[in-house]
Amino acid sequence: MRMFMIRNGLVAVVIFALLAFAAAAPAQQTNQDKLKAAVAWLHKIEPEFSPDAKAMVPSVEAILERYYLEPDTLRQSEKDIAEAFIATMPSTDDLSGRGAADDRMKQFMSILGTAPKKSATSHTAPPPHHTTAPPPSHPKVKVPGISTRPTYIAVQKTAPGGKKIGAVIVSIEGRKKTLIEIYSIAPKMTLQQRAQIIANRMKALSAKNPIWWASVKPGVVNGEAVVKAAGAPGGYVVTADKPFADECGVTPSQLARQLANKIRTTLDNRSGDEFGGRDLTPEQMRQAAIDLRQEGDDLYSTSAAQAEEKYKLAIQNDATYHVPYLRLADLYKSQHKVDQAKDILQEGLKVEAIQGSQRGELEAKLKSLG
Repeated sequence: MRMFMIRNGLVAVVIFALLAFAAAAPAQQTNQDKLKAAVAWLHKIEPEFSPDAKAMVPSVEAILERYYLEPDTLRQSEKDIAEAFIATMPSTDDLSGRGAADDRMKQFMSILGTAPKKSATSHTAPPPHHTTAPPPSHPKVKVPGISTRPTYIAVQKTAPGGKKIGAVIVSIEGRKKTLIEIYSIAPKMTLQQRAQIIANRMKALSAKNPIWWASVKPGVVNGEAVVKAAGAPGGYVVTADKPFADECGVTPSQLARQLANKIRTTLDNRSGDEFGGRDLTPEQMRQAAIDLRQEGDDLYSTSAAQAEEKYKLAIQNDATYHVPYLRLADLYKSQHKVDQAKDILQEGLKVEAIQGSQRGELEAKLKSLG
């Protein structure tokens, strides 16, 4: 009897799991269908876009893909663009008439900073399962690149210990942030010159497609991890090379994913995530620590005290990130505080998650202090 009950219980669990999977599968398929219908509509009306709007189509398509499949990754301006576009899509139950449809198209185009070439709402409607979304509730949508123009500057900076770093810094709406770092020196080229090449790519992309940043994603080109972007020469903006990845304590492929996310979150710092109150993931904590370390590097030449505070905050965000320990050790050494330098390195070596070459760097630095 007991064996029979256990078997019945197992059968019930299996049936429940199958039913749960069956219930989830249609929802996932529905999102795929919605995405397919939205992209089809986008390309159907694309010929009637102005040249400026046509240049932004790859970014709009990328936004739609994440809107339906990865909504947690959306920035607020991307969510506004997606909802305004979806509102233009006619459906079989749309009784609002041609005039309202034209207004929705004008509203979508106004968000992109342009206007319809001519009415694009008279095309055949998408499949009947689609329901037209209401217009977005943001009368004055601000889209970075359209409402505000970012600038990209290449610099070379010096971190504690004399480490030279090339960097691309973006400036937008009074905010400045390091986007890309360069550590590998190319023949007959300085770190700043290498950074300038990447800054120029971003400037060119921005001039052609002001929302290019919405299309960035990690990828692989010629066997190397890169950050891809629609319209970029060779299809990518920057290589996630190993020296840069080592400095961030991640693999090149992880770095490419982080950089793509960082570009979007830097250009638009307003999250469109409806679940913004949840805990950060380990990857997000690492990114926050990297940002703080970079801020410390930026401040070091003008204020060692402020740089020290940033490095300490980086460790608080992610104690497994080895670089801030090295930065603090070099900073204390420059101030003739050798005991403090040793203490911070030993603190890092107590973190079991710091292993391999990263642990080796901490041990080598500690040994060099005597």
